[in-house]
Amino acid sequence: MRICGIKFGHDGAIAVIEDGRLLASIELEKLDNQSRHCPLLDMNDVFRILAAMGLSAQDIDHFAIDGWHAHARNLFAWNAREHHLPRAAYIQTPMDVNLLAPLCVKQLDISYRSWPHYAGHALGAYCSSPFSAAQRSAYLLSWDGGMVPYLYYFDAAIGAVGTVHNIGPLFSIVGDLYAEIAAGRGPFNANPTGFESLGTPGKIMAYVAYGTAREDLIDRFRKYFDTLPALTDTTMASNYSANLEILRQIRADDAFNNADDNDVITSYHTFIQIRLLESLQTLIAARPELERRLCFAGGCALNIKWNQAIRNSAMFEEMWVPPFPNDAGSALGAACCAMIVEQGRTALDWSVYSGPPFLNDELPHGWSTHDCTLDELARILHEEDKPILFLDGNAEIGPRALGNRSILAPANSAAMKRHLNEIKNREDYRPIAPICLQQYASEVFDPGSSDPYMLYDHKIRENWQHRVPAIMHKDGTARLQTVNAQQHPKIHSLLSAYHVLSGVPLLCNTSANLKQKGFFPDLKSAVQWGGATTIWSDGKLYRAPSTDH
Repeated sequence: MRICGIKFGHDGAIAVIEDGRLLASIELEKLDNQSRHCPLLDMNDVFRILAAMGLSAQDIDHFAIDGWHAHARNLFAWNAREHHLPRAAYIQTPMDVNLLAPLCVKQLDISYRSWPHYAGHALGAYCSSPFSAAQRSAYLLSWDGGMVPYLYYFDAAIGAVGTVHNIGPLFSIVGDLYAEIAAGRGPFNANPTGFESLGTPGKIMAYVAYGTAREDLIDRFRKYFDTLPALTDTTMASNYSANLEILRQIRADDAFNNADDNDVITSYHTFIQIRLLESLQTLIAARPELERRLCFAGGCALNIKWNQAIRNSAMFEEMWVPPFPNDAGSALGAACCAMIVEQGRTALDWSVYSGPPFLNDELPHGWSTHDCTLDELARILHEEDKPILFLDGNAEIGPRALGNRSILAPANSAAMKRHLNEIKNREDYRPIAPICLQQYASEVFDPGSSDPYMLYDHKIRENWQHRVPAIMHKDGTARLQTVNAQQHPKIHSLLSAYHVLSGVPLLCNTSANLKQKGFFPDLKSAVQWGGATTIWSDGKLYRAPSTDH
């Protein structure tokens, strides 16, 4: 059975699952250098992507469409005409309705089912988790920008369908306020437009290292948000407006306006982290009979500092955040909902490297190419001390470059961090992530535990800080990615060879893309970018004329 999940709107994508195995998850932003968070608005684009996979609409047994807001635009192009495609809600209403209950629609040539947006986040996280493969129960926390954090529980003991229990909201604060509180403060635009606002929370998370969490400001945030009513079926529609009213009051409050901008931003981040931990603890303490595992998804699950705080709290025996927790994983999440309902499957066989393939197209005039082993590439990195583009195989799914669409560079000087931010046209406060051999991670980082998807915060140990300054953020932390031979054999071999030469088991790793665009889809794009003069792909080394050796 083949299932095609579709995410319309921003972060447009399709995902195809066949008999419990992910064939591909294709985000529009990763095709043809399109903009980050590129929207899907035309059903014909779905058919074109399927055709590139060798599939037609007739080869799909079930289409599953991600849900969205009731007031959202549901008109989509199809065969040169606009059609109304009804979708399920953003979150199920009433809130105690079965999360897996779909909206069923027959539309022109295809029939489809649609699940709430939060269902896709929650079930996409569970089906991709190690808990599903082991048939273990888990809490499912879903928290997106437009909604509050909501907790579910997947009971693996009573079958697939109807096993999701609605625990309830943690609190009534919507995720969007993380960006709105910072708007107009520090380096953040007061009125971000278009898709710019979707990337702001990640920048804020990086920037909180520049401020101090002040108890007086945290207490003041607490007093404001304590006035929000508990979320119920009757208050759901008005909850977002209530949040905006509190935001208006905070923006007019001299206590915040007279405080240092950085301290306000950091204090709000810390306030939310405290409330997140307190609320989780309250809800799970009331249910001692339930198993203590957590899947966390939604855009807010990209906040590595909150993730690490939850993991450090020891509330849960195990925690899982998928590498596609934001809306980049919503097509996959919708397909997982259909997989559960239609097949009774809960465990997905998947790889993070399930995006579009890299195209080794025509090399521009003047560039050279020759075979290059990973040992030779390690020597080039060590001796030349310059960034290289590592572009190989299928792209990663989700927002992180995890070795297949990466810029790699030595981390032994702070100048490298500045250089990487300059060539990527990024703000100078933005951190550069390390990619590290898993067996050495705990030597360099605290805790340095397994983190293959770059989703937790790690401290750099003091005796290593002077050796790898390019990956050290202002607060001494790093967004670590660990690698072993099974997860990524090529990167593991490269790092192992580099470690022998340098004594350092890691490299800088940042995404290979144009500013505000998706990953480089082909060799031509990487060459035309001009930020790096050395490219490695599929055993070949490509060199610009001035760097040919």
